[in-house]
Amino acid sequence: MYTEVYNPLEKNGWSLPTTKSVLVVEDDEAIRDSLMTVLREEGFLVYEAANGVEALSLLQSKRLKPNLILLDMVMPLMSGAELLAVIEKEEDLNGVPVALLSAARVDTISPMAVANLAKPVEIEDLLTVVHRYADQPVNDMPQRICC
Repeated sequence: MYTEVYNPLEKNGWSLPTTKSVLVVEDDEAIRDSLMTVLREEGFLVYEAANGVEALSLLQSKRLKPNLILLDMVMPLMSGAELLAVIEKEEDLNGVPVALLSAARVDTISPMAVANLAKPVEIEDLLTVVHRYADQPVNDMPQRICC
């Protein structure tokens, strides 16, 4: 299941022009809720998905193009690696930066993967990655970082 923040402009096909958005894809509800709380407190519009299937549905049906995707690598139904392989082929989504979330060290599996955040995620590391990538236009992305 995914939820999103209500945006009254969406009913007219518009979106908030200055709001940076982050899609959190994480199967552990407690971790997902914690990440979302921190991001909302930082002023981001946050979308959530509990697995890769939900994330893909949200990305395709809502025509959502977040500024950053926080992606858990181990999830039921569709893993983070499987989701990443699919969205790499989506022309509208290719180039969206993805920060990988994993309890184990993950090798870079995609040019879209800009950071590895080890679980449990340190708030300072999360905010460094989110501000570094979600605040940038896709064409001006800084180099990859690791946490």
